[in-house]
Amino acid sequence: MISRSLYCRMDIPTKRGPIYWWPLIFEAMHRRAFDYTAPDQPTGIGYYYYVRKDNAMDTDFVKATFRTAWDEIYSASSQILLSFWYHTGQSFPLDISVEQKEEEHLFQIFLYLNDAYLIDEALEVIRSRIRLIIECAKSVYEICKPCTGEMLWSDTDISIASFGKPLITSFFKEAKRAEQEVNLIVQELPEKGQVYFVDPIPVPTREGWKLLPLEQPPL
Repeated sequence: MISRSLYCRMDIPTKRGPIYWWPLIFEAMHRRAFDYTAPDQPTGIGYYYYVRKDNAMDTDFVKATFRTAWDEIYSASSQILLSFWYHTGQSFPLDISVEQKEEEHLFQIFLYLNDAYLIDEALEVIRSRIRLIIECAKSVYEICKPCTGEMLWSDTDISIASFGKPLITSFFKEAKRAEQEVNLIVQELPEKGQVYFVDPIPVPTREGWKLLPLEQPPL
């Protein structure tokens, strides 16, 4: 089975660079009990992946202290994919990267949950982790507003959630064609703004795609 990710992209219209936004990302993840320290590592030791901006052949997956990771971020010399680990219950990572489109005055934040941390888990674990990535995306959205975002599986063009804008997706047509009932959930956030997502949500399994009810809205 081809590996895929459930990912969310946040689009932020701004001229500010990564150094401004990374601390906000850390705060948003901290609110949902994610931090840089990897499982079975001393406090402050985690992982990141980098690609040098001036030499795409210079790339590596690194285990390093938080200080080293921050120096890498602060240097602004590389594209960084940094792992945040959930430590309440079973540990698993959400990977985050940022991209700045200077010509468009646009900053993008990407959150990734690899299906390797879903595919062989019990349905309750899958449900919990998908709820968590939605919660993390909500925190990023709330702390970085004004922005908009959407969530989808990496090998599809079908959005399953959106942030700060109505959800436009062909998933409802696909579900109706398969005679499956799918609802649109709309949440009003405390500090204004809306989150939209489908329920049940499609998830990949060893046997193919299944619809997994969230049962209750993410927090």
